[in-house]
Amino acid sequence: MPAPAWLRRQLSGPQGVLARPMAHLLNRLNGADYQRALKRLDARAGETVLELGFGGGIGVRALLKAGVRVIASEPAVDMRSRAHRRFSRALATGQLEVWPHAAEQLPQRDVDRALSMNTVYFWDDIDTGFANLRRMVTRRVVLGIAHPQHLQEVGFAAHGFRTESIDWYAGRLDSAGFRTRIEPAPSPNSAGLLIGEPHDL
Repeated sequence: MPAPAWLRRQLSGPQGVLARPMAHLLNRLNGADYQRALKRLDARAGETVLELGFGGGIGVRALLKAGVRVIASEPAVDMRSRAHRRFSRALATGQLEVWPHAAEQLPQRDVDRALSMNTVYFWDDIDTGFANLRRMVTRRVVLGIAHPQHLQEVGFAAHGFRTESIDWYAGRLDSAGFRTRIEPAPSPNSAGLLIGEPHDL
């Protein structure tokens, strides 16, 4: 059954009175996928990791706990405000930076690794976003991508969101300058992982 339009809009950028419950929902829905993705990301203490579209903050919390320096970029104002409240100590010590940029607008900055879970459907320009990741990432990028049939069933296509296969994204990421591999999703409703490493690594 398709998800209601208001829910699909909130998934792309939680805001208003629904921002807090949506943050909790996103953390719950993405919890198992994040565990798999963080394992494949293999970030080491002292490295710098960019997370694009951090949503409810489950990934940011795990990375900070691992001793990683985090750049968390999120276009949704309410999610950034929540991150400022929840991670105030990490912000004060410089272990965390919170950016307002979408994937297509990232500034110049070198990072060791990058992570983004279930966000690529909402990017305006995949090729520009992937080119920015290639410009910034020196070691590895991990993207969580749901099965297109699942996205279509919940109504993403009808609302104008992208519902491409993980193989399609792999081709685009490869063209941007990464060697890519795919780890299939363990179930139809979970995300497959697209893992890329720069060709010159």
